[in-house]
Amino acid sequence: MLGASPIYHPRDSTQSPLWSILHNNYEEFKAYYDESCEKQYGFFNSVVDEVVQEYLKCGDLVEGFARKRV
Repeated sequence: MLGASPIYHPRDSTQSPLWSILHNNYEEFKAYYDESCEKQYGFFNSVVDEVVQEYLKCGDLVEGFARKRV
C-alpha cells in the first residue's frame, strides 16, 4: 500500500451525520411512530430498535474495544 500510515487513527463515530441524526431524533421518532407512520408503513419492528441502539454504541470505547498486536 503506497502511502499507508502504520499508525492507527480511530474514527470518531459521533462525527457521522447518520449518528447525529439518530442520536438527536431517534427517541422522538420512535415515540410518534405508531400514530404517524404505522398506518402507512406497518408496525414498528423491535429489530430496528436493537440495531439503532447498537449502532449508537459503536465506536464508544466505554462500550468496549478489541486490541490487536502484530
